[in-house]
Amino acid sequence: MPLSIFTFFLYGNMLLMSQCILGEALMFKKLLLLFIVIVMMYGCNKKETENSVQKSNSEVKKEVVDNTVVNNEKKVQNDIVSSENSVLTFKVIEGKTEIEIYSKDKKSNEEKLLTKVTDFYFDHYHSKEFVNNSLFIVRRTGDIVKWTKWSDELWKYDLSNPNGKKLFDVQGLDFRVSSDGKYVAVSTNEKFSIIDSEGKILFSKTLDDFIKSGKNYSGLFQLEGWSFNSNSFWLTLHDGEIPNSFFKISKGNWELKGYSAEKMELGDEFSINTEKDLVAMSDFPHIADEDSYKDFQKSKAAVKLYIYDLNTGKKELIDSSVAKDFSPKWTDEKTLEYKNPSAEGMKTYQLK
Repeated sequence: MPLSIFTFFLYGNMLLMSQCILGEALMFKKLLLLFIVIVMMYGCNKKETENSVQKSNSEVKKEVVDNTVVNNEKKVQNDIVSSENSVLTFKVIEGKTEIEIYSKDKKSNEEKLLTKVTDFYFDHYHSKEFVNNSLFIVRRTGDIVKWTKWSDELWKYDLSNPNGKKLFDVQGLDFRVSSDGKYVAVSTNEKFSIIDSEGKILFSKTLDDFIKSGKNYSGLFQLEGWSFNSNSFWLTLHDGEIPNSFFKISKGNWELKGYSAEKMELGDEFSINTEKDLVAMSDFPHIADEDSYKDFQKSKAAVKLYIYDLNTGKKELIDSSVAKDFSPKWTDEKTLEYKNPSAEGMKTYQLK
């Protein structure tokens, strides 16, 4: 009996303990389940947060990439319009009426094709000029087979306008660009004009206007060029090989001033000092062929080089040769360069 009671007591205690343990186990299980739920929720939230952060980072990265692309595109455009980073270059396609215009990177020398012109008038004796990183060309357009409707067009190309801008059009165009690129002298057989770099006409007179402006003026236009400082343009009228008159058009008021060559005793060679209104000239005769040139050399005739002042009519002797030309050229407003009459090479003369 005591054993039974003890056994019962022991069994009861064990049962009680097992129930307690079971309760605690159930509690632990509940806590474990709650912990698992919390962990899963945290994991989901973390994943969503990571996805959100990743998405946000992806969007930011995309925006950065997009901005980089945009900035790169802008940089390329800035390179094209900035002469600090790029220069304009061109290639004339041999045997064709084509000219290709490029932007060339100064550092890498990499070239980018900007445009191709297919009606470039390459047969023109003065078909192009490259001034201040701008290309000026003559394009001949229209019916050049039957010559019924055609035109010579003056176009300007630069890095800021790679597709070009038409400045002027007329039949039989000739042109000269000022050294600063701001003005262009254009002429035909009948009219002379000066335009700005956008094509606006600043000065225009007919050939008849020039002829009537002085005594014994006649002939056709011959463009001589702009002054060194671009303050004036010079041209001559010819009714033969030697000019009979000189003309100066001053910038600003665009005043026309003519000078007769009647008393200059001008020979076949001359050069205008466009700043000082002086003409370096010799009395070397016009010689049409090689045989005549050889005959002149045999004559041992004296040839004299002068500087003629257009405003005063005074003539100063500079040098002389024996049957030899001088090919004088003003290299700046004070320096005259010419062939050495007694030796090989060139000589210089400085104005005082």
